Amino acid sequence: MDVRLWIGPSRDDGQGMLLLYWHGVGGLADEATAMLGSNLQRILDAGGMVASFSETLGTGTDSALGTWYEDDFAVADAIIACAIEQHGIDPRRIHVAGCGLGAFQAGAMLYARSSYLASGVLVQGGVMAVRELETADHVPALITSYDTDDGPISFVPSARRP
Repeated sequence: MDVRLWIGPSRDDGQGMLLLYWHGVGGLADEATAMLGSNLQRILDAGGMVASFSETLGTGTDSALGTWYEDDFAVADAIIACAIEQHGIDPRRIHVAGCGLGAFQAGAMLYARSSYLASGVLVQGGVMAVRELETADHVPALITSYDTDDGPISFVPSARRP
């Protein structure tokens, strides 16, 4: 699976952040640069990383109308493990984002990997099916937005903790 990586200087203190980005239909991994804008450089300057997925493995449960599948999370897991071990990424500072059908994948990942994801940003998407969190003792933060004919609607739902 092809993944585009942007990598800042390694952090000796283990405080770097990692953002996983899933693009929408017809998009490419480089879509992350447009979505993040100047924030991409801020992440890198702070010793962080961005991983943007170019393609799907195409196996497992469909999580985004045939664009992304849940087996793709295994690739993200491998990137995360290496980033923590080799680059000083803080396991509490791992985030996921996506746009369009990439937002559906990011939403599915928030549930499937809720034990370690700190937050998610979903633009123009959500989740395809009702899901349960991987672990109920950690609920990632979520920001989502969707444009309508009347203009953008943005909201941040509050999570209930057990």
